[in-house]
Order: sequence, then C-alpha cells, then structure tokens
Amino acid sequence: QNKDMKDLSIGDMVHVGDGIYEPVYSFGHYAPSMKSEMLQIETATTAPLRISPNHMVVTASKGTIPASQIQVGDELLTSYSSDVAQRVQKIDSVVARGMYAPFTPSGKIVVDGILASSYIAFEDNEGLEFGMMKISHQWMAHAGSFPHRFM
Repeated sequence: QNKDMKDLSIGDMVHVGDGIYEPVYSFGHYAPSMKSEMLQIETATTAPLRISPNHMVVTASKGTIPASQIQVGDELLTSYSSDVAQRVQKIDSVVARGMYAPFTPSGKIVVDGILASSYIAFEDNEGLEFGMMKISHQWMAHAGSFPHRFM
C-alpha cells in the first residue's frame, strides 16, 4: 500500500524496488511543515516526483545522481524492475511543504513510482573525485551510514 511521506514511521515497511520491502530504520530529516524549493520531475507514466535538488535519484545510464543533475530525456528507474525506466519529460522548480529522508537498509526507496536514494549528494555533481578515482555519492553516503544502520 502507498503511504505519504508525512505518514511514515520508524519500522514501516517501504518498497525499495524489484518487489522488495525494507523497514525504515531512521530519518535523515522529518520536517512536515518546512517549505523548500523542490524539483518536480515528470515522466509519461509515473506521478510527478517532488524531490530536493540534492536528493539522489537512480538513472538508467548515469547511476545514482543528485536530482539537480537530471535532464529532460534522462531515464529514471522505476519501482517495477531495475530493467524498466521512464524518460523524463518535464522538470519544474516548485515550492513545496515537507522535507523527508527515510533511511532504509539498502539506502533506496521508491517515491511516486521512481527509484530514489535515501541520501543526499555532498556536491552538485555526478560523483566525488579522489585523484584518478571517481566514487558515487550513493556509495559514499551508504558506506558512511554503516554504523548508523546497526545502532
């Protein structure tokens, strides 16, 4: 069953893609009354996704990147299968109420039919560079949250 973010609680089971459900074990932030600038990302078949620019979304070709890096024409992975993607048709900036970041053991969550990350990006780019090595924001955030998942 679908649930609004404002109605989620620790322990609730949420869809993380491919028919898998995991518990919410914590929140990075839970601010139902907070107003903030969001991106509203639209595809042909999913509900519009409202997401903060630095929150990450899973794409078919670029991996998990900040929503601010998504462009019209990019393909976003859906809740149905990691093989099914929806092409972005429109992106708008909107002001919306509510800021949420539910954490799951996998670091993923399905929001409005789109596979998203539980985490935000550290910078407004596709990954962090250390010398000649590039590491995804998703990997860094998930590795960094390791101790938090076991508390």
